[in-house]
Amino acid sequence: MSGEIDTLGLRIQEGREARLLTQVELAGRVGLTRATISAYEKGLRTPGIETLSRIATTLQLPLAYFRSDRPSREPRNTPISYRRKSRASLGRLRRVEKYEEWLADTHAVFSKYLALPKVNLCFVDDEYEELDSDRIEDSAAKLRSAWGMGIGPVSDLTAFAEANGIVIGKADLDQDVDGASDWRGERPFVVLNSRIKSCVRQRFSLAHEIGHLVLHRLADETDFERQEHHKLLEDQANLFAQAFLFPMRAYSREVPNLRFDYLVELKRRWKVSMQAIVMRGKTLGIVDETRVGYFYRQLSERGFSRTYEPLDDELQVENPAIFSRAAELLEKEGGISLLDLIDDTVLSTQDFCMLTGIDPDRLTEGPTAKIIMLDRGAFTRTTKS
Repeated sequence: MSGEIDTLGLRIQEGREARLLTQVELAGRVGLTRATISAYEKGLRTPGIETLSRIATTLQLPLAYFRSDRPSREPRNTPISYRRKSRASLGRLRRVEKYEEWLADTHAVFSKYLALPKVNLCFVDDEYEELDSDRIEDSAAKLRSAWGMGIGPVSDLTAFAEANGIVIGKADLDQDVDGASDWRGERPFVVLNSRIKSCVRQRFSLAHEIGHLVLHRLADETDFERQEHHKLLEDQANLFAQAFLFPMRAYSREVPNLRFDYLVELKRRWKVSMQAIVMRGKTLGIVDETRVGYFYRQLSERGFSRTYEPLDDELQVENPAIFSRAAELLEKEGGISLLDLIDDTVLSTQDFCMLTGIDPDRLTEGPTAKIIMLDRGAFTRTTKS
């Protein structure tokens, strides 16, 4: 079978999985049989142009996606870690993989023209089974120091992560997966769920994935697949997220009590959920079970819940910005339009803009590209203390 047929079949499968469709569902929507779709995906048959056009329309992808070479991206050299609920299906996890691949493709396109921020992560070389809470707390403190964050609140965690070389994109991951991360070569990637509308929940998900990138680079596929090992990996990433978002030194200074109204103001200042603040105190041995229970009673009595707290409608969700700012620079200094970039990724405009956070209204035509350098300092953010 030819490479063209192989590529075409693979792209049909990728597009189907990205849209969370089975072979039966895709076949029904384009007027084919499941066996025919299976034959296409295996490279045993080749669809005609009219059939391929129906498939492309159904999957909301351009024809170029199925017939063009994808950008040359670094191979994945760590398993994908998922911040997910236990009920997340294999299909939903495969969907995350496709979006992560598209994010890597997009990064590869931008990297042709720009020197994107260098990776600045002090990851742990120890086996994860040997990591204790002190080591994880220390790792979070070291990363804060390396990023120049001090021990105070961080106004925009996403901007800090991007400035230090983490590629962040957003995608529709359904409600069962909050985020995912992996390494490709020497570059870390994070995909966050675009459905999350809570600022504090998204920030915790990002900090959680940073924890995986820092602590679990040496873990392999089986570690994430075995239930008892996966639970340990998740617990460690959660502890890292707690320590990274609210350092121990700052906590002992800023949380003299757990009065409800005071917790609301702490949440406003730190952009950390009230529940996370309380549980951070429990982890540090400062808050006992009685006080935790009292907090949750107060939360319920005031009309809130574990999924809805004060300020959830007020604090703005952070969005990735480096692709958007890079696109502005390319358009202004390099003469490269957004349409050029989208064509290079062979993605749909909708998928490209969702992943990058770029406003589709900015689409314009542009002339020939040229190589320019992107200043890392342009993406540095300051810390509020």
